[in-house]
Amino acid sequence: MRLGHLLPQILPGHRLWCYATNRTERFVPVEQFEVRHSASAKQVWLNLYLNKDDLDRLGISEVQALSEGGLEAEFEIADDPQHGDLVCFQQKSPEYYSEGPAEALFRLDRRVRNSIWDTVKIASPYRRPYIYCSPAAERRARLPQMLSVYLVMFFLGSVTRYAPLHFDDLLESRYGPLFETFISESPLQFLYLMVSDILGREVSKPAII
Repeated sequence: MRLGHLLPQILPGHRLWCYATNRTERFVPVEQFEVRHSASAKQVWLNLYLNKDDLDRLGISEVQALSEGGLEAEFEIADDPQHGDLVCFQQKSPEYYSEGPAEALFRLDRRVRNSIWDTVKIASPYRRPYIYCSPAAERRARLPQMLSVYLVMFFLGSVTRYAPLHFDDLLESRYGPLFETFISESPLQFLYLMVSDILGREVSKPAII
């Protein structure tokens, strides 16, 4: 895998990658998740909302966000008059349940989790979700968030162990600020995301009092 395809997938410091490469931002914030429920049909599905202003600012169309965000197999564009300033992506296939709607929530999460990036925050709501819009040429290099972070950690660990002088070259390159931000922020973010995944609930660093 090319490092150049991996670095833009790292959320902390992404704008530093944009400055270094003169590229447009690829992360689009998710404004809202909405779990919808049909009691009569015993169905649960998910609506995902993006801000139209964010898409306009980045020059990304709704269709492009759906496709490059890796969502087109799972979601489709839907009209939602109640959220006129937002773009609604609705799941095509709902999850069914037999006893209660909670049965389907875990399956819904598993279906979309690798299409969503998160930053861990110290205050409620403790997460800031994003979708990553990868160009078609880099689609095969697209990875889940934690795996991309792990691979960059592995790369930097290998460099510092086997070619430490090259590590200095990396820090002095145009990508230096990106690597510095990654080293200072991503390990702790990775830890809390991994623990949250293991425990099945949100875990965040405590606020400083």
